[in-house]
Amino acid sequence: MNQSTSVITWNDESGNLYRSQYTVTKPSPLFEMYGGEKLPIRYNPANPRDFCIRELRQGEMSSTLKKALSVILAIAAAVYFYLRHIN
Repeated sequence: MNQSTSVITWNDESGNLYRSQYTVTKPSPLFEMYGGEKLPIRYNPANPRDFCIRELRQGEMSSTLKKALSVILAIAAAVYFYLRHIN
C-alpha cells in the first residue's frame, strides 16, 4: 500500500483540542510515522482548524512538479514524433 491516511490532533493557545486528517503517499517522510509521534504544525490562531504541516506541503509540491514535468515531456515527445512523421 503506497498511501496512508493519518489523524492529527493539536491544542490551540487556550487548550482547545482540534483534530483533522491528512493523506500521504509513500515517498513522504510522514508516511512512516506512527501514532503518538509528535510533529511540528502551524495553525492560524484566529481559526485553529486552519493548519499546515511543512512536510505535507513539500510533498504536495513535489508531486505536482513531477506531474507537470511528465506532461511537458509527453507533449515534447508527441511533437517530436509528429514532426518526424510529417517530414
